[in-house]
Amino acid sequence: MTHNKIKSLFVSAVQSVTSSISEYAVNPDKDFTRDGKLSPDKLISFLVSEGSSTTKNELLDFFGFDHQSPSASAFS
Repeated sequence: MTHNKIKSLFVSAVQSVTSSISEYAVNPDKDFTRDGKLSPDKLISFLVSEGSSTTKNELLDFFGFDHQSPSASAFS
């Protein structure tokens, strides 16, 4: 299986989960209702790809060192 096929399957699985995110939320009426910097699909992708560095550094790396990237406290 090629890496493109694996990536495609992963993106499809993430889209499936995020399309019905309220089913996976602890508080469906409150969780993921704001339009923040960490959307459900970005959060899932970040958690899967996160390495062993600090959360701050991992977020900067994930968002391409953009100064508008979410903070570590936003992640928490």
